[in-house]
Amino acid sequence: MTKAEPGKIDVSIFRVHDDGREERLPSYEEALALLGGDPLAALEAAERRLLEAGGYQPEPNESAWWRSRSGVLTARDEAVSIVRHEFQIERRRLAAKGGV
Repeated sequence: MTKAEPGKIDVSIFRVHDDGREERLPSYEEALALLGGDPLAALEAAERRLLEAGGYQPEPNESAWWRSRSGVLTARDEAVSIVRHEFQIERRRLAAKGGV
């Protein structure tokens, strides 16, 4: 986790590679700037980052389908819902332990 300004919480998302390296993914604002300010493209990029952080990979030549780490093929909208739910559970688990 990167250091946040005083009074702010750092909500960076990192991709963890198989070799253990962590790669910080761009924020919504950074993605928006990279894409030239197209809000729909920024939303799609944010969803893509969320899915990748959750261990999903896009199915080649099928933008509506994503494959989980376990190999399950899932529709993009359903995969987004699953990953959001998993992250909510993880946040609650950390909060119960006195973390975030």
